[in-house]
Amino acid sequence: MRLGWLLLVIFILAGAACAEAGPSEADIQQIVDARVATAIASVSTVTPAPLMATTTPLPPANPTPTPTPIPGPAATPTSTPTPTNTPQPTDTPTPTPIPGPAATPTSTPTPTNTPQPTDTPTPTPSPAGLYTGPLFDTHLHAGSAPIKPAEELLQFLDKNQVLWAIMFDTLPPSLSPSRLSLRAEYIEGVQSRAIFLHGIDRRTEVFAQGLYDEDLLRNRLQPQGPYHGIGEITLYRAEFQSVSFGGPQMEAVFRVVNEMGGVVMIHPRDRKTDLPVRYPPWRMWRTEDSVGLKAAIKTYPNITFVVHGHPDVLVEHILPLMSDYPNIYYTFDVLNMMASPWKFDMGRMIPLEDAPDAVDQLLANVDQVGLDAIVEQYIKDTHNLFQQHPDRILWGTDRYSWLWEEPASDLLIKIGRRFIGRLPVEVQEAYAYQNALRVFG
Repeated sequence: MRLGWLLLVIFILAGAACAEAGPSEADIQQIVDARVATAIASVSTVTPAPLMATTTPLPPANPTPTPTPIPGPAATPTSTPTPTNTPQPTDTPTPTPIPGPAATPTSTPTPTNTPQPTDTPTPTPSPAGLYTGPLFDTHLHAGSAPIKPAEELLQFLDKNQVLWAIMFDTLPPSLSPSRLSLRAEYIEGVQSRAIFLHGIDRRTEVFAQGLYDEDLLRNRLQPQGPYHGIGEITLYRAEFQSVSFGGPQMEAVFRVVNEMGGVVMIHPRDRKTDLPVRYPPWRMWRTEDSVGLKAAIKTYPNITFVVHGHPDVLVEHILPLMSDYPNIYYTFDVLNMMASPWKFDMGRMIPLEDAPDAVDQLLANVDQVGLDAIVEQYIKDTHNLFQQHPDRILWGTDRYSWLWEEPASDLLIKIGRRFIGRLPVEVQEAYAYQNALRVFG
């Protein structure tokens, strides 16, 4: 009996000792999990500091996670705990190259978050849909001789609110040093507002014959000469029948311009049919053109390729290249909207260069079709282009010879501004001037 009571006492004491030893393994794991969860919940979200952050420590962040800043130029941290989404202006009044949406890691193709570097507020489009802001004309022909004296050219740009211009200066292979010196002197007089490309003689077969060789081009392009690249190369013309993107003539251009990191502006074959609209026979776009242009863009990455032409064909062939390569741009010019008269049941809208009263004919033809009808047609034709690559399209006029005369010139600007005003607001300034500032700035 005493032994039984002794065993009972021992059993009770052992149970008490186990109870004092602590919880079971399951209980321990439950406690650890609870503490980990509590610790995680107590850690506030910390926004990574900008790379150029100041050494002054920021105030403690509130428990609410700080919104991730919009990609773009880093703003100087302020004492406000929550940063705004508005990019801060820089301290330098001079416009700087605009960061393009292509470099901005955002899923939205429209470059709405790009800060504007202009010194003065950009005018907003008028209620009538006429864009009234700055322009960058990427397509002006200087002519075989300067189309305007330097002072008049600058006044012309001011009158039309053109910040900068890309001008094509067509020079033959044989040019005396004195004449080349005069051209360089003229270019120096307007270099604050104009960038010059060396044009290729398009009315003879000298380019096809290989007379623009690498030595000649190196002598005329920077740093030895005044030109920033080659353009416009009119591959659609009959004189260029034997020239292809992979041929020796174009290879010479590509090699030299790639060395200097310059610009090549090309008007390739851009018709579905050989319609003799202006310069018969008009060259059609061919499969070899797509293959050759793609190979050139890939082989010469230091070149900024600018392609010009009618959107009917080029949208089909240029859009895929824009998606794959960052160094190709498309300039959709005002003259494009008047170079497809069959869209408006007309035989010709732009008179030939040697036509009498060419300016009057142009004004009458536009009146016949209607300015708004022209704009609406090309708003529709370029929809995919602006939707997919709003940061890769450049504005220009394609002004040459008699189109510099005031009535015709004013008409080009009016149509251009009306077209820009019909685009979505978020891409108007990008197309009008910001894309070009980024590319050529």
